[in-house]
Amino acid sequence: MKLKKVQKKLAAVIGASCLALTLFVCPAASLPVQAATNQDYGISPISDIKTWIYAMNGDSIYKRLFNNSTGNWIGDWIFVRKIPEKAPDPNGHHHN
Repeated sequence: MKLKKVQKKLAAVIGASCLALTLFVCPAASLPVQAATNQDYGISPISDIKTWIYAMNGDSIYKRLFNNSTGNWIGDWIFVRKIPEKAPDPNGHHHN
């Protein structure tokens, strides 16, 4: 009776050892891998990607929001500011 318990434990240990060795001898990195695409799992961005686009018109700067994800403009052009006639020199020099 006791011999059967020892044999079962020994079989379990040998089986676990073989399984562990198999994992080390055949690592998963050597298996072929196929990258998932958006269509495989229905992956989509959480939100659209948007960019402010700036433009000069005469002596004024305007901006407008562009949705890069859909390729559409959002809203109208917004006035930002006037461009100064003569920008001050950042070094404090006076120009004649």
